Amino acid sequence: MDSPLIEKKRKIFPFVFRAMIISVLYWIYIGFLSQIIIFHDSFGYEQLGRLLNHQGWGAYFMSGPNREPIYPFLVSLAMRVGENFSVSYLSIQKIFQLGILFLTQILMAVVLKKLKVSDFFIALAVLYLGFSPAILNSALRLYSEIVAYPIVLLIVLLGARAWRCVLIKKEKKGGGQVVLSGLFLGLSFVAMTFVKGIFELVVPLMLFSMWICSFVQKDKGVWKRCSILILSVIVAFYGFIILYKLANKYYNGQFTLTNRGAYAFYGNTARRAEKLTARRLKTALAYSSGHEVCNALLDDEDCMFWHYSKSDHFGFSKMKELRDSGLNPEEVNKQLLRLSVQGIMQHPFQVTLLMGVESIKMFFWEFRSMAYVVYPDWVSNLYGCMPFNYGLSFLLALLSFLALLYVIKIVLAACRNISSEQEPFDEASAVLFFIVLLVIFYIFCHSFFHVLPRYSFPLVPLYLSMIAFSLQQIFNRAKK
Repeated sequence: MDSPLIEKKRKIFPFVFRAMIISVLYWIYIGFLSQIIIFHDSFGYEQLGRLLNHQGWGAYFMSGPNREPIYPFLVSLAMRVGENFSVSYLSIQKIFQLGILFLTQILMAVVLKKLKVSDFFIALAVLYLGFSPAILNSALRLYSEIVAYPIVLLIVLLGARAWRCVLIKKEKKGGGQVVLSGLFLGLSFVAMTFVKGIFELVVPLMLFSMWICSFVQKDKGVWKRCSILILSVIVAFYGFIILYKLANKYYNGQFTLTNRGAYAFYGNTARRAEKLTARRLKTALAYSSGHEVCNALLDDEDCMFWHYSKSDHFGFSKMKELRDSGLNPEEVNKQLLRLSVQGIMQHPFQVTLLMGVESIKMFFWEFRSMAYVVYPDWVSNLYGCMPFNYGLSFLLALLSFLALLYVIKIVLAACRNISSEQEPFDEASAVLFFIVLLVIFYIFCHSFFHVLPRYSFPLVPLYLSMIAFSLQQIFNRAKK
């Protein structure tokens, strides 16, 4: 006769494992029959991967500053494996990326377990992640977002552990754990920044929020441990980031992480500083839910004002003007940043309003266009069905937004409990705390730039986790 422990395991895991197995079988089918199309930014990733594969990191830095390094390195690794086995590197890349998606499912299940979500809702979340048109599309094309999915969940897990170490009551047990937790958290931030450079802005905002949250506590030990944690994160994070920037400085004369931030910031700020009419604001609101929606409701010429090509035009034109004046690339970036800040200060209300409108885009993450991948006919027909396409997109946007509001409410309640010397954060509250910090500051930092739909993809595992958690809470209340 089986022990109670074995029986318990049999009851707990089948739902989740079956969801993962079903997902993998679908991926194998789609993976064999789909084809990656190299277009737009995919060209850049392919070229950088080939550069790393054949000439190494020295050539990578000398030709830069280039994009964040982790994804080009993954492409170069796929190329090397493909050469060894005499197969297309794109086939190897598919295997790598679907493997990363499987790892994401596992980590999301771990996060949801810590949130005390039942296996039924975990299985639903895992299954949707595996079948989501947008997420699966990102796993089958040559774009970097796929690498961010497991890292963002790892940050939540490590961050929650670190935050719990900060809040422990027995200080003598906290010092070494806090330092070690901070170092691991800092390294996870490095990995994320080397995939999405925007985290160079997100990380200090998160650390400052943690420090403020600890500072308002009546327990000096909490503030002390949080300060140690933040210092440990800073050492690990900025140690690697500065070294990477120094390599760029040495090889190409620019102390920077990537080559896109300054002109993109200026281009979008310059567009937002243009005269804002009622029609233009209405167009911006329509565009926030997708270019296709804007075209269906309003004039295409008006919609094009909010297309990325418009902000790129402002940015590239000013960058060329500054370079033609004799400034070196590093001075050009400084001037672009200075002019951007100047533009914000001249139109603070208008720019802030349009930042809010831009932030709406981060909730419309589910698919509209399945670009860069050729699918089997029946899949293409399903994705092309407008009621299914738009209905799913708006439903997931609404659920993501409502789940975020609900989780923010719970986190604020947990913060009040600490400040009133009640029971400190439990594990679930610590996980939610880090999810909220990540989502809010990621959206905030992106609101300064033009947001493409794929920029929201790294938040999807967090959105789905919050939705599953919220559904679980609703179900628990209905049972009472």
